Amino acid sequence: DPKYAMRELFLPGMHAIQTHFHVHARLVEQHLPKLHDRFAAIGMQPVFYATKWYATLFSGVLPFAHCMRVWDIVLLEGTEVLYTVALRTLELMQKALLAMPFQDATQHLASLKHIGDYVGSVDDYLAAVTRHPVAHSEIAQLRLEYTMEQFRQNALQSPAPSETTPDSQPP
Repeated sequence: DPKYAMRELFLPGMHAIQTHFHVHARLVEQHLPKLHDRFAAIGMQPVFYATKWYATLFSGVLPFAHCMRVWDIVLLEGTEVLYTVALRTLELMQKALLAMPFQDATQHLASLKHIGDYVGSVDDYLAAVTRHPVAHSEIAQLRLEYTMEQFRQNALQSPAPSETTPDSQPP
């Protein structure tokens, strides 16, 4: 079902997870510019922390109760809601992340078991991470942007078509 499309995350080439990383990075850039700048300064990329966020739907990352509530939303709305959850989770932690060096930020983002330090109950977390959802049109545009980038890169890497014509080929 395209609403969930989890299988694509594990296909050869891992195109789907790379798409998630691109969309995620661009959303951070557009919606959390200070955090984006800090991440750029310390070399923090989504692959360092968001793989488990998207590939496991936050399983083993969030506390169990929080994770189950995120899964409820994913089952209801589809995996696209993960962008909103990820973005709003970063927003909750932004002040602390802005002050952390790379190593600490990586560890902090790899396990969100401490999310209670930023927001009270499970219900408070869910309310915080689902407010102001990322628009489907914005996600679609960023996915298209990534697909076009990949197309251009592949076109540049492809060998030029042969200049031989069918008439000039040897028998």
